[in-house]
Amino acid sequence: MNSVAQFHFVPAYVGRAYQQVPQTQSVAQWRICALDIATSTGLRFDEQQQALVGTPQQAGQYAVQIFYQATDKSTAILSAVAQLTIHADPRSLWQNIPSRPDIYPKPDSQSQMLNNSDYQLVAASQRGRAHAHKGLCRDDDYFIAAQENWAIAIVADGAGSANYSRYGAYLACQQAGLFLQQTLNQAPCNPQQVERYLQQAAACAWHAIEQAARQQHVSTNAYATTLLILVVWRQDGQFHYLSLGIGDGVLALYEPEQPLVCLHQPETGQYAGETQFLNAQTLAQVQVKHYVSLIPRAVWLMTDGVSDAFFESENALQQPQHWQQLDAQIGTTAQQAESLLAWLDFWSAGNHDDRTIVLLRRRTNESSHSANSL
Repeated sequence: MNSVAQFHFVPAYVGRAYQQVPQTQSVAQWRICALDIATSTGLRFDEQQQALVGTPQQAGQYAVQIFYQATDKSTAILSAVAQLTIHADPRSLWQNIPSRPDIYPKPDSQSQMLNNSDYQLVAASQRGRAHAHKGLCRDDDYFIAAQENWAIAIVADGAGSANYSRYGAYLACQQAGLFLQQTLNQAPCNPQQVERYLQQAAACAWHAIEQAARQQHVSTNAYATTLLILVVWRQDGQFHYLSLGIGDGVLALYEPEQPLVCLHQPETGQYAGETQFLNAQTLAQVQVKHYVSLIPRAVWLMTDGVSDAFFESENALQQPQHWQQLDAQIGTTAQQAESLLAWLDFWSAGNHDDRTIVLLRRRTNESSHSANSL
């Protein structure tokens, strides 16, 4: 049973369905009579399909003995050995080591849900695989709050290269959020006043970072973080969406059959791939955006750990089909904070950063009206 043909297999991956006919460059026509491979692989020979089939269970290099014969049976049954490589599932290679920082500890994941008469607010933040693999902290953070006629949503992404950015993101969210919450709970406001409050909230966040840096005798760069702030304010039958953004991340109004409105998209720094962070200079330059609608609109805030997996470029952010894909993937998981947190564990090759998302889903079913940008 000497072999006169050489065979090979396309590599397989643990956990992925496999169906492969042995490949050969021989000009002769062969029929596979049998394949012999270790049962631990989870693969078997399907004679009808003339293929090795199954779902690989174990990574490694395996010898596959192939018994074959000329299709016209003009030869005896011959034998050959081909090598099959089964690669490990990339997900199984990532470790999940709990973080234990010397200072500024924070949970590796967090989620929350709130409601008012107009919105359901759902927030979730998950440490990325790159940080979990090394036992590092989650650098992202968020803040949400809601009362009868307003809602606050904030996300921040601490710089991975900054030692205390996890706390910078936390401070930015908490200080800005608490300032807005306390201010909006006081005397009645108008949208113009709320615009000023957003700028003051960002200033509060920056001053808190300055104070923390002084206490640790380090540069404020150690607390580097992005910052996205949204206030939804209902007044006189109109919904005012006021936003402020520094650095990367996405803030948009999107839902099917409604116009897409991007209130913030990634801001780059001086060099390619570089973003901007909250500091005195960016604080002085930032502008508040104001959008008005006659109906409550669904709002999405997300750090780049989420947006990079679905939007490969700034142009993609303007294309509804990418938003449709994201919306379809999240589906009903956004109805519960724990489900949205679990969804953040989705697999996206090359995208292993911390992930934070805040969704504001409208609770009413009012008919569509036109909206105007101010």
